[in-house]
This record gives sequence, structure tokens and C-alpha cells, in this order.
Amino acid sequence: MDISYDKDMGYQILDSGDRTEFETGAVRDMRFGKGRMDLIPWDCSVIDELFPDDAVVGYIKKYYETLDTSWIAKALMWFSTKQFGNLETMMLELAKHFEAGAAKYGDRNWQKGIPTHCYIDSAMRHYMKFKRGDIDERHDRAFVWNLICLVWTAEHVPKVNDFQAPLRLSMRLKRAFSKVRLWVHDIGTAWRNLIEYLKCRPRRTN
Repeated sequence: MDISYDKDMGYQILDSGDRTEFETGAVRDMRFGKGRMDLIPWDCSVIDELFPDDAVVGYIKKYYETLDTSWIAKALMWFSTKQFGNLETMMLELAKHFEAGAAKYGDRNWQKGIPTHCYIDSAMRHYMKFKRGDIDERHDRAFVWNLICLVWTAEHVPKVNDFQAPLRLSMRLKRAFSKVRLWVHDIGTAWRNLIEYLKCRPRRTN
């Protein structure tokens, strides 16, 4: 992941000129045609085969499966070491991205509340562009920024936490119920087999 960036673009955030204003008042560059990375099923088994050695994709998959933000923290820890060398450097670089964003949208615009699916969408787009070697902007910083803001928004602005949580919870409960049903079936089968065995076992005579 060794990518060299031009020093002159250190504060650059690309701007399409298109703006989306959310009900909360937050504004973001949301040009149509970028794609929807958040709709890609990162928790699909084929993703493991396509990215077998990619720790970030693995952690994002775990987040999709569980919605546990600790997996986001693990992704950031791994990325900080691989790309920035340490957490301190990553945070200093992240601060530059916050500074550039404030110049573009105003201080704390994002904290008004941007739907969480937007952060996953943008984070994974920047990560894939980073892996591809794109140097049109600081995709490493943008990736980190989106994940940090995703977690903060999920914790502090729950009304915009729309990352299909109800659907995914339903899916997890359905899987858990299926496992319990199989477990009960196995217990029932074992019990019946035991009863049949006891019936057929020769009785001792005194």
C-alpha cells in the first residue's frame, strides 16, 4: 500500500459541484454516477475468495454481519499501521482532512447527521481507489474520515443510522432460530434413539 501523493494536494478534496442536503441540514457532495459501494454485499462468501488477504475488507465484512463498530476500530488499527506507520500519524493526517472539509462545508457540518450508509459507501469507494493506486486525492485520509464519522454518527445521531440494521437483525435472528431448531431436532433424535436402545436392550434376569 505504498502510495506517494503530491505535497501540493495535501488539503485537496475533490468537488463535483453537486450538493445533497439532508433533512438534518447536513450537506455533502453526492454526485450521481459514483456507484453505491454500500449496496455491495461485503458479507458474501465470494468476497473472501476475491480478497483473501485483505484485512480491511475482512473487518468490514464482520461489521456487515454484526453491526458491531469494534470491527471498524480493528480496520482502522490495521490501516494505520500499514499506511501511516502508527496511529499518531494517522490522526494527524485525519485532522488535515477535517480541516479541508470544514473549509468546504463549514465546521461540524457532518455532525448535523448524514445517513450512515453514505459513510460506508464513501469509505469503501475511497479504499478501493486507494488500493488501485489513484492519486487524484488523498483516498487514505478520506477512507479513515468516513469510518470515524460512521461510528460517531451511529453513536450520537441514531435517527440517521439507516444501515439496514432492522433487516440485518432480522436475518441474524432467523439464522439463530434455524440453528436452535436444528439443535432441538438433534436432541430429539438422540432422545428417540436412546429410548429405542433401552427398549431393545436385553433385560437382566435374576
